[in-house]
Amino acid sequence: MVMEFIHLETSTHQPFIKDSRFIDLPPVPTTYNLLFTPSYSESSYSSTPTLLATPELSPSLSPLSAPVPDPANPALVIHLTLTSPLYDVPRALSSAPNPTSVVDVLKIQKTPLQPATKLSRKLGATVLIKREDAHPEVFSTEARGVGNWLLNVMKTEKGNVEAVCSVSEGTHADALSLLSTRVSVPYHPTTAHLMDPLDPHILGGYGTVAMELMTQHPINRIAAVFCPVGTTPESWGLAVAVAIYVKRIASHVQVIAVCLQDRNEAAKVWGREFVDEVIDVTEAEVTLAIKDTYEDTRILPDTFGTLSIAGVTKYVRGRPTTQYVDVDAKPEPDSLIAILASANMTFEALARWTTDVKRIKAEPEVMVDASR
Repeated sequence: MVMEFIHLETSTHQPFIKDSRFIDLPPVPTTYNLLFTPSYSESSYSSTPTLLATPELSPSLSPLSAPVPDPANPALVIHLTLTSPLYDVPRALSSAPNPTSVVDVLKIQKTPLQPATKLSRKLGATVLIKREDAHPEVFSTEARGVGNWLLNVMKTEKGNVEAVCSVSEGTHADALSLLSTRVSVPYHPTTAHLMDPLDPHILGGYGTVAMELMTQHPINRIAAVFCPVGTTPESWGLAVAVAIYVKRIASHVQVIAVCLQDRNEAAKVWGREFVDEVIDVTEAEVTLAIKDTYEDTRILPDTFGTLSIAGVTKYVRGRPTTQYVDVDAKPEPDSLIAILASANMTFEALARWTTDVKRIKAEPEVMVDASR
């Protein structure tokens, strides 16, 4: 099967052939090394190492005859995730601010996977929050997608980038404006370097979220990963990239997309086939989820960022509690990971949220609906 690969070194398009070994490989055990070292025991896994294969380039094929790449091509997304320049210089949140490269200037960082202690106690489940709000100034996972795309453009053009702009508004455009300013690239309406929100390199950047969380928690204990999706096809980028990577590493892990009720038209077009389930949540459920998130993290996420938290709550309450009869039996995967995609709540939204919380508390029927 021939598909196009956007070469990282040039501005030309080079097709590649999907390696059949990539499709037929068995699930990858924890002996793999994907840039980070797992901190958990590998004793419960096979001792036979199986490396995660990447597509093989085929430069003999004509780049002019290659079709436009499918942004959600699994082989391409995994390849761009594993080769993402976001990890050229490993760093922690506490690293010294002495930038020595473009990657350092962008300040893309490995984000923590934080136990949601209070929410876990409230739901009787193990809930963890992937803190994508921890990216400085951007405060969202767009730092990864947009940052990965921008680094690719700069590498392709050998650093001679005159200007960039986005075809979409909102968080994509905001992140591109901020990150391009950090590397002294003008941001204004021009077609010099137009950022498509479904560019494969953006999905590759999103995929690094999954690559991190799969090394921050024992894989055999992860039951599901929850990702927010919005009302547009591009809002499925994070969920699709996470699903592609997670399913390649651990097929038993469910990837669940969460969207606002009556606003899930995007679920019917692009991206739905990559996730296991789509959960609809109400605005009341999101309002309460913001409160739950604040109690565990002391940050106030926006509506989109909180969708995954609301989805975890609805998921747990909608399923019967598992009872283990044999206490010596191997425990089933029980950890639920919610990706807190963004925390960009405005003062106006904060005022509305405060009003909504008071209304929910004053109207029992709303509370009942939100707890379903």
